[in-house]
Amino acid sequence: MVSKQQLQKRFEAIKVSNFAESLRLEGLKPTKDKASLNPKILARLKQLQELHD
Repeated sequence: MVSKQQLQKRFEAIKVSNFAESLRLEGLKPTKDKASLNPKILARLKQLQELHD
């Protein structure tokens, strides 16, 4: 049986994958320079990293 936490991590990973794929299909590239990202996005990335660790 898969735990709720594992399902949540899987769901978040799929969301990120889908976002990256949509950028690729639109001919865009994700921003690799974190200094130019929106502060809300940086906070969310930090939160996801803490969940993943």
